[in-house]
Amino acid sequence: MSLPMLQVALDNQSMSSAYETTRLIAEEVDIIEVGTILCVAEGVRAVRDLKALYPHKIVLADAKIADAGKILSRMCFEANADWVTVICCADINTTRGRWRWRKNLTATCRLN
Repeated sequence: MSLPMLQVALDNQSMSSAYETTRLIAEEVDIIEVGTILCVAEGVRAVRDLKALYPHKIVLADAKIADAGKILSRMCFEANADWVTVICCADINTTRGRWRWRKNLTATCRLN
């Protein structure tokens, strides 16, 4: 992984709109972020579909997890997210739950 890396944030409200964006620029970026808005609008399906289309890209689920860290992290990683965000104001137990789940994976956690 070379630094710096270029990231696109897909804060689209639908997958069709996200697909339009990625068709234009996906090959120019290193990280495809499934933004919080897209995560809420389309669920982990957005992560799963984008990773299937771009398996060679880092896919970040910007879920901004604030509660239920273990469960929500598992859901994102099972949808093939490479990275998942936990919001900085999350309870320490949420962050711990996220890190405990990560121990079984090669995935990364980002605090937001």
